[in-house]
Amino acid sequence: MSHLSEDEIEKFLAARATPVEWRRASRHLLAGCGVCSRKLIEWAPDRLLDEAAESRRGRTSRDPLRDRTVAAALEQDSRWRPDDNKLQQSLELLAAHPQGYASLTFRQVQALHGKPLVEALLQKSWDIRFHDPKAMRWLAYNALKAAESLRPEEHAPAALHDLQARAWADLANAYKVNDEHAEAEAAFVRARALLRRGSGDLHLLAQIAWRESSLRSAQRRLTEARELLDGVYRLYLKLGSRSLAGQVLISKGLNTEYDDTHQQGVGLFKQGLALLDPDRDAQLVAVGRQGLIGALVGCGEYREASLLLLKSDLRQWFPGPRVRWTEGVLLGCLGQFIKAESALMTTRDEFLSRGHSLTAAYVNMYRIPILLQQGKYGDARKAALESYFIFRDHGIYHDAARAKRYLQ
Repeated sequence: MSHLSEDEIEKFLAARATPVEWRRASRHLLAGCGVCSRKLIEWAPDRLLDEAAESRRGRTSRDPLRDRTVAAALEQDSRWRPDDNKLQQSLELLAAHPQGYASLTFRQVQALHGKPLVEALLQKSWDIRFHDPKAMRWLAYNALKAAESLRPEEHAPAALHDLQARAWADLANAYKVNDEHAEAEAAFVRARALLRRGSGDLHLLAQIAWRESSLRSAQRRLTEARELLDGVYRLYLKLGSRSLAGQVLISKGLNTEYDDTHQQGVGLFKQGLALLDPDRDAQLVAVGRQGLIGALVGCGEYREASLLLLKSDLRQWFPGPRVRWTEGVLLGCLGQFIKAESALMTTRDEFLSRGHSLTAAYVNMYRIPILLQQGKYGDARKAALESYFIFRDHGIYHDAARAKRYLQ
């Protein structure tokens, strides 16, 4: 049965409906339509709501059918509001977080519900991915719960599946950022299953494939990562999304760090940066520049890398340890081993304190050659052993084998 029109609801409330219109409105509301129930409650005068409440408590009524219908609408409305209240409470908690919802006003928080709330949570989760991975995961989880709480009668099934697929993919990405690869893998399975039941939107397909390529890169399943990125790049070209195509090239450039194809990475970063708008994509430009610095170091272009690092505003975008990591690697390549070791040790300790043991293991792999250059063989062996066990426990056997070579 189709939803009631505004005119039908107004006639019902004003007792101006014809008998046919009256029966249709009553049947529809008594059947439990949440959309029309909320409209009726918003527009109903307080008198009608009070009479319906009194009728529910057993008092006699001049119009039992009308009161029973309004009472049913009140019940539907009360079922919806606890979900809203729970999510509002989550937002208020996040508002106290300095890197969470501080940018939202209280009025904006109050206005959020339903699909807009899901969108806001997903956007905020993405915005803080570089600054607070744990808050990122918490936000993504809340976005998923909000998406799963949406009432089916209010959304087309394909649109609801699309939104839930996106929420699962963003939660998977948050798990990946927190080095929880098994959880990320399971979340992507859910995202793909929902995507197959969705609308077939190519932008969403590209977005989820892109997220998954990032997990494959973190797992060092580089062939799969490249295949996914190649497909995403072709999709964005087909869709005419120049900026997104540039971002994909930067993602491909980041993968070259893992198989030492740095020269190819330099070309990918430069090509990707040329497609970005520095004003609109400032944060992504910073990601590309940091990747380009790493690729230049890998190619032995230390002077160009140093100049780019000095001119960049990377600390503005990455206030955590990642820029210090880049500095430490560059210092090591320039032969400043004591400064390099200090920078990388500080970086490694900070990642460990944040619970990112896998990232700390990769920092160790840069520390080891610097320690060996200084004759600190015991410290190098200790760092290699630490990285070996972390890689092995995460199932990244290629890098575990690299670390093991330092133990022989």
